[in-house]
Amino acid sequence: MSDCKYLSASEAAVLLGVSRRSVSRWCEQGRIPAHRTAGGDRRRGAFRIAPSAVEAFKRKGLQK
Repeated sequence: MSDCKYLSASEAAVLLGVSRRSVSRWCEQGRIPAHRTAGGDRRRGAFRIAPSAVEAFKRKGLQK
């Protein structure tokens, strides 16, 4: 099953109840699978995250 709509770090943060920076950090650490947007800079929304990845992370829990 493929996700046709991807979430920004801000959108994922709202779903997880955390800050955008936390989501970006978890993406950088590989804890949430994500793709960098074109340019790959650190600007707002630099990650595209599949909704299924957010749900899996949520089910697993916000473990360190």
